This record gives sequence, C-alpha cells and structure tokens, in this order.
Amino acid sequence: SPPRLSQCTGYAFVTYNLASSATAALRDMRKDGVKDGRSVHQFASLFGGNLRAVPAPEPHDVQWENLEYTDAQRFLRSTIANVIILLLCALGTVTLIAANVITPSLTAESADPNASGLVKLLRSLGVWLGQTILIVFGHIVVIISTIVLANTMERHHTHGEKERTIMIKVSFF
Repeated sequence: SPPRLSQCTGYAFVTYNLASSATAALRDMRKDGVKDGRSVHQFASLFGGNLRAVPAPEPHDVQWENLEYTDAQRFLRSTIANVIILLLCALGTVTLIAANVITPSLTAESADPNASGLVKLLRSLGVWLGQTILIVFGHIVVIISTIVLANTMERHHTHGEKERTIMIKVSFF
C-alpha cells in the first residue's frame, strides 16, 4: 500500500449558503430528550465519536500546519512552555531578593558619615535605579520568552487562540 501523506486531523469545515441552513444543521445535531425524568442533551456521533459543532474560524486565522497536533500533544507542549516561563519568573524573583538583601549591606559599608546630603541622595537614587533596571529587565525577559515559546513550541490551532494565550500568560506571569 502507498504511504500516507498526512493523517486525519479530526476536523472538518462545513459551509452553508444560508444562515438558516446552518442553524437547522446545528439543531438537528442535538439529540435532546428526557431520560429518567431529567432533561438530557446529547450530541450526534459518527463512527463512535462525538461530534461537536462550533462556528469555524476565518480561513486566514487558522494555522493549518498545527491542526495535526492532538489535544494531548498541545497540552504537553503548553505545560513545558509554562514551566520554562515559571522558572524564569523564579530566577527573576531570586535575583530581586538577593539584590534587596545585598543592597543594604553595600550601602552601609560604603556609607561615609561625613558625606553630604546630596551624596547620600545620589547613592540612594543609584540603588533605586539599579533595582528598577533589574525589575524591568526581568519583565522584558518573561514577555519575550512567552512570545518566543508560543511561536516555536506551542501549537495553537488559530492565530486568535495564540494571541489570547500569550495575553493571559503575560498578564499572569
């Protein structure tokens, strides 16, 4: 037998000429009923698998090359990316804590009791600026890493899904 060029992704796109036809198809897919006195909502199945109907994304939004990845593969890739980002956040936190622990001892050792108020102010501003640069650098690293990992490691089915995931991660981390 000839080798298979590609595997079925488990997705199908159906288009209708009329909105009423699409609504009727969705209504016919549902097998609603009453069982044991309770309302039951089931969806149609085909070859033993459940069918799920959702409005299709725009063709330009679909990342066609990623449709072959299963939900389990996508979850694993997303988990690995999240762990990497979490480790980067932990490293940034440890760096900031170390800077906060070391800074008072450095300023105490270099403090000159005869220094003028201006020198003390400049020293304090320098410490503040150094800590601010650390914080900003840490945030930039996490944001860039999130975007890079979303583009290289994770396999989103649509561009909109990828953008939504990036925004959630950047907001959380």
